[in-house]
Amino acid sequence: MGWQWISKWLKGEEIHIFGRIVIIVDIFDALTSDRPYKNAISVEKTLELMKDGRGSFFDPNLLDLFVEHLEDFVQIKETLHDTPGVLPLSSN
Repeated sequence: MGWQWISKWLKGEEIHIFGRIVIIVDIFDALTSDRPYKNAISVEKTLELMKDGRGSFFDPNLLDLFVEHLEDFVQIKETLHDTPGVLPLSSN
């Protein structure tokens, strides 16, 4: 799975750029967020794990851009953090 092999049909840059972006931010959010089944891990440890997957699991160029702008992504994450019991969209 990941950058080199996300499905049995698509590999590398054949994977739409949206998918290659989403896998980076989704995994970053999942690892750095508390969940009912696990505690969050630090941003530093998350980056270490993600860098281990650079080029094999993650698009290396997009991961480099993510790391280059990490402070912006952390700020966005803190601004939009999950609030238990509150849905992100109104049902109105």
